[in-house]
Amino acid sequence: MGKHYELVILGGGCAGLSLAMRLADFGHLAPTTLILEKRAGYSNDRTWCFWNEGNPVLSDWVDHSWSNFQIKNGNNSFTKSCKDAPYLMISANTFYRKAISKIALNKQRLTLMKNQNIVSVVKTHAKTWRITTEECTFTTDKIVDTRPSKSINEKSSTLWQSFIGYEIEAQTNIFDKNQFVLMDFDERFTHGLGFIYVLPFSESRALIEYTVFSDKVMSADRLKHYLNPALKKYLKDASYQTLRKEQGQLPMGNQKIKQSGDPSYIYAGLYAGSARPSSGYAFQRIQSWAEKCVTEIINHQPMMAPEKDVATLTIMDDIFLSVLRSNAIKENPNATITLFFNFFSRCRTKTVIRFLSDHANSMDYLSIITAMPKLLFLKALPAYALKRLCNLKND
Repeated sequence: MGKHYELVILGGGCAGLSLAMRLADFGHLAPTTLILEKRAGYSNDRTWCFWNEGNPVLSDWVDHSWSNFQIKNGNNSFTKSCKDAPYLMISANTFYRKAISKIALNKQRLTLMKNQNIVSVVKTHAKTWRITTEECTFTTDKIVDTRPSKSINEKSSTLWQSFIGYEIEAQTNIFDKNQFVLMDFDERFTHGLGFIYVLPFSESRALIEYTVFSDKVMSADRLKHYLNPALKKYLKDASYQTLRKEQGQLPMGNQKIKQSGDPSYIYAGLYAGSARPSSGYAFQRIQSWAEKCVTEIINHQPMMAPEKDVATLTIMDDIFLSVLRSNAIKENPNATITLFFNFFSRCRTKTVIRFLSDHANSMDYLSIITAMPKLLFLKALPAYALKRLCNLKND
């Protein structure tokens, strides 16, 4: 048998490390905590982005920021200034390094173990949890499970966001380091909504990503077919070196993991509701949950799972995803381009940023509704109503 811990965090990704590094700040008041991570080591495998809206957490960790963004659709494009709320990025390298360093400052109370494959998690008769890995067995009073859920599959999510990106270094200066491309729509893509996303880090270095919103999960190998033309479009004939790659598949509007009902075991992270259903933005939502959950743990209160969105935001996201799925993606993929183009072109930049940052007010919601193509939403209402009815029955 291994050691007993007051708390075990399953998964040392963004959510797990965010919770652990805040616990570390409490010194000897922190519960004895074990973080079990499947990976043998951390790498620069992703980026987290958010807008500088509403005093975002960890903004002092930011690697890059941009004061302008572009929306493109063929020959139509426009540029908007976001200097009042710049777009911010934290690299995986920075986040993992700083989070792990903070955890290491409290070695007496917190332990991070990597390369741990969890075999089983069982509640014992002594009302503790027994966690078995391939190497050892631990017991604990409480568990926070941040691992991806196998129960969330292609059918249980309204849509999926699949992406692949290469960070490249060109031999010539071809980028504007103060301006990023938020969405460059691909009209030729017919399996959903496809677009290019470009984050320039210097005049010669950038992350170029191809993203798809679809009702099917798309593999990285399949997405490479669309990324290669994107690289050619933005690099033209410039020679370049690929520095790293990132890829992923995120559920949009999934049913989420149902909480266990046991206050000593909660689910958290992307699959427990931390990601914004309509956009996939998750970093600031995870930080907000981690701060609140740590407060509860330190005060010996029941642990807090990720909070549900307010009703207005939930309804708008649900309707929006229903429109994408029922009208646009299945019948007319190009209609999704009109929807997004209207959103960014007809709404004020402040409204767009507040909405994407979960800080929209009633006037923002009204402005967004006014800007949307009405026919698409009317056609989607029956499917949305049926979905809501099914969800109520399941609850």
